[in-house]
Amino acid sequence: MQIIDPHLHLFDLSLGQYNWLRAENPPAWPDKSKICKNFNESNLVLGLDLELAGYVHLEAGFDNQASWREVDWLEQQAGLPLRTVAHLDLSLHPGAFADGLEQLKQRNSVIGVRHIFDDDLDALFNHPNRLQNLTLLAAENLHFELQFKTQNANYCKEIAQMIAALPELNFVLNHAGFCSTDPKNAGYAASMTGLMELAQLPNLNIKSSGFEMINRVFNPVAVARLTGALCEMFGNNRVMLASNFPLITLSMSYSDYWARMVEALQAENLPVERLVYKNAKQIYHFD
Repeated sequence: MQIIDPHLHLFDLSLGQYNWLRAENPPAWPDKSKICKNFNESNLVLGLDLELAGYVHLEAGFDNQASWREVDWLEQQAGLPLRTVAHLDLSLHPGAFADGLEQLKQRNSVIGVRHIFDDDLDALFNHPNRLQNLTLLAAENLHFELQFKTQNANYCKEIAQMIAALPELNFVLNHAGFCSTDPKNAGYAASMTGLMELAQLPNLNIKSSGFEMINRVFNPVAVARLTGALCEMFGNNRVMLASNFPLITLSMSYSDYWARMVEALQAENLPVERLVYKNAKQIYHFD
């Protein structure tokens, strides 16, 4: 079976900044040192029954002032089909934002940009440059990747309004909006309500990933069930399973993740090929 991994990160600590990997900076994970090392394409090893047919690299804080430097490094070392999502600050003056887009457009792998919202969502959402910059992004046929907690009802309403106002721009929500896989979790119901609201927007796709950031005890069956719930909300064509490598290695190896998740998706009678290959191929324009 072929896999396209639509969300992973590679590091070269001698070239990039990666401030978030430093012990003194958030996130304050006691095991963060385990991933504070170099990772490249050779680390993306799968079992015998699976083949990595391509991957999407999400910006990893290499150089947020000149994110095309990270793309250059990635393209130089890539042997597999590659798409990249680069950092670009939504609060930039539209002229500076356009200059950044022009740099990124010169790199063949760039398919979109990301500006992590997280706790800065209110400031970014109300920033006067946001709408104009997103409109510029749509004009260049690039998409925007969202990252925020869907258990916050106000955030979901604001994001839904933004997406609805930009029907020509495609969005991707990272890490299932940080929804827990445990229905007993305090924020689970609120996250699911937010996800259902967002699922009504046809220009929003979603990645089922990042669950190891919530709980290092990774439960493939629970992830498969949540992925099934996402398929019911968004439709089978708008959901992708991703690894979030190397963060997934805080719970298990890359090869174990994919082997166990394929097995769990099959046990839930979910459209496995769509979730691990076809949807990412279409959404990220792998030709």
